[in-house]
Amino acid sequence: MKLVTAKDVLLVEAGRYLAVGFSNDSMMGNDTVFECVFDQNGIGAAYISHNEATYNFQLLNASQEMIARSSADLEDGWMKCEIDLNLLSKEKVDEQERNLIPELQDDEWTLLFVRGLAIPETGEKVMHSLTPGELFPWSTGEKVRFCEKCPDKFKTVIKMQQQQI
Repeated sequence: MKLVTAKDVLLVEAGRYLAVGFSNDSMMGNDTVFECVFDQNGIGAAYISHNEATYNFQLLNASQEMIARSSADLEDGWMKCEIDLNLLSKEKVDEQERNLIPELQDDEWTLLFVRGLAIPETGEKVMHSLTPGELFPWSTGEKVRFCEKCPDKFKTVIKMQQQQI
């Protein structure tokens, strides 16, 4: 799955991230997130993480077991994040993390997109902006379904909007 390509609007010397959350509504909180985090040199890594209210934490075991292949590149002013997931590998994930990841193919989801800063030395993500602008989350107006056998198995999201928190 090509997760996301986004214009890099951040400072060159800063770390940065971009993420897509899968939510039952248009607000972040109790959501599964797929993300790429970049250091100040543009070297990136992909992770699965979880939003719990206003805190996000990486699911390192889930990332190791479920991400079959990934690439995270910062080039020509664009952040590019591509993640191939093996959803069947979820059964190999430690129970504590597995319980935080829903069966993505069993429901429809509002996609939440955000980009933000990361601490260059540690790669730790800094919370996104809470006011509309470049670093404020965007959400899809329509729900998206993941279905391997459906005729519309690929979905290009064209329209997203920002909603006041």
